[in-house]
Amino acid sequence: MHGHGSSTGNGMRLDLLKLLEKKNNKVTYIGSQESGNMTNKHNEGHPGATIKEMPGFFKDTIKQRPNVVLVFVGTNDNYNPGSETAHERMGLVVDDLIKAAPDAAVLVAQITTVTSDEKAAKNIATFNKNLVPVIKKRADKGAHVALVNMGNLLKPEDLSKDGKHPNDKGHAKIAKAWYKGLSRAASKGWIKEPLTVSGSNNTIPATKEDTESNKKENGNGPSPK
Repeated sequence: MHGHGSSTGNGMRLDLLKLLEKKNNKVTYIGSQESGNMTNKHNEGHPGATIKEMPGFFKDTIKQRPNVVLVFVGTNDNYNPGSETAHERMGLVVDDLIKAAPDAAVLVAQITTVTSDEKAAKNIATFNKNLVPVIKKRADKGAHVALVNMGNLLKPEDLSKDGKHPNDKGHAKIAKAWYKGLSRAASKGWIKEPLTVSGSNNTIPATKEDTESNKKENGNGPSPK
C-alpha cells in the first residue's frame, strides 16, 4: 500500500514493520515505489491502479523473489464498471504471483467495505465474497495463498477526509490484520528464508521464536478460505 490517507505517507507499513520487528524478524520491503518518511519505504503501491494493471507494475519487483507478498487491490475496480468480474481478474494476478514466486506466501486482502459511496460498498462486499472460492481453488492445489479478511475491519472514523482511504488509525488496524495473517502463514511453515537473488534485498524471514509464538496463539492455523 502506498500510504494515501496517512499523515506521514507510510500507511500501514511502519506499523507492520514495528509489529514484525518485535519478534526479531528482519524485514525489508521491496518495490518500484517509495513513499512516506520511513527509511524502509519501498513498496509496490500505485494510487488509482486497478487489478488488471498490477502485473505490469510488479513484473520486475517479483524477480527479486520475495518470501512474502501482500496484495491489497480492488478498491478502484469496485468504483467503476466491470466490478462484477473483478474477482476473476484477481485470480489471474494471483496466478502470476504464484508462477513467478512459487516459494512465497501470498496473502490477499478482502478489502474494506467502509466508504462514503454506497454503490461501491455493495460492489466491494460482493467482490470480497467472490474472492473466497478464487483463493480456495489455488490453495487446494497446494499454493501458499490465503485471504486476510479486512471487509468489516474499519469504521467511518477510520477513513481520511476523502471517505475512501484509511487515516492513521485505519492504517494501524490494517497493519494488525496483516500481522495476524502473517502469523497464520508462519505457523503453517509457509514463510521460508528468501532465495538469494543477485541484486535483491528481499528479506522477511520467520524466526523460530516467531513461529513457536504463532503456533501457541493460532494452533496450526486455519485453512485458507
